Order: sequence, then structure tokens, then C-alpha cells
Amino acid sequence: MKNQLVRNNIRSIVARRRLITSWRDSVSLVIGACITLMLVGCAEIGVFSKVQTFRGKDSMLLPVSRPDILDIIAEVGKSMGYSVSALDREANTISLSSSSSMFSTALIGKMSLATLTISSKDNGKRLDINVVVSGNLGTGGQEAAMRLVNDFKTKLLERIGP
Repeated sequence: MKNQLVRNNIRSIVARRRLITSWRDSVSLVIGACITLMLVGCAEIGVFSKVQTFRGKDSMLLPVSRPDILDIIAEVGKSMGYSVSALDREANTISLSSSSSMFSTALIGKMSLATLTISSKDNGKRLDINVVVSGNLGTGGQEAAMRLVNDFKTKLLERIGP
């Protein structure tokens, strides 16, 4: 009789543990499904949103001539997360580019590409800036291009100093 009680008690404990484990698995499954649906929904929004492209030009005069301006521009671009995609010292031009990561493109459908091409004139005193942005979800229009150019100018002036 005592052995039967012990066996029943053990069976009861095992059954409760299975129920608890099953409940935890169910909750984890539901939470995972909700997160997946939210991410897929975001990706759908990104994929179906309109891709905009904008090209523009700007210029800037520096307070002093800087013969090493291309190197400084490269440093500033890298600090902003851009890579140097082209550097031509004879023509005094440099191109900085950036694109959205595969993760953000796959996850939320956000696509973006930005390129700044800067030409140095007058021994580094005048800079002509060409900007091209393309993307969705607010990353490809004129406002995005203006933000990029203004951010670049601000960081460049901070780096050069007065």
C-alpha cells in the first residue's frame, strides 16, 4: 500500500512537471509567433513602400586652405559610418558611400543607399559636394539628402576647427 502511494505521488509530480513544461513551451511558442508576425509585417511595409531617389549639389568654403582635405574628409566619412568608395588625388575627388545592412533590409524591408562625392578646389579651400540618396521609409528623399550634407558639413568643420 505504501509503495502504491509513493508510485502515485511520483506519477502526479511527473504529470505536473510535464504540464508546466508544456505550458512554458506553449507560451514561448506564442511569443515567438507574435514576434515573427510583427517582423514580417514590418518587412512587408518596407518592401511595399515607395523607393525615392534624390540627387543634389552643394558647396562649402572652408576658413583656410587645407591641402590634406581629402584625408580629413575620409576620416570624417568613416566616423559617420561611410566607406571610401573612390579616391582620386589627381582630380582631388573622394566618394563616400553607405548602404543599409542586409539585416535591416531582410528584417524590416528598409533599403537605403547614400553617396557623397566631394571635389576639392583652390587647394582645399572650396568643396563641391554631390549627393545621391536612394531608399524607402524616409531615407531617399530631398530631406534625407539635406540632413546628410548638413551632418557632413558640421562634422567636417568640427574636425578642421576654427
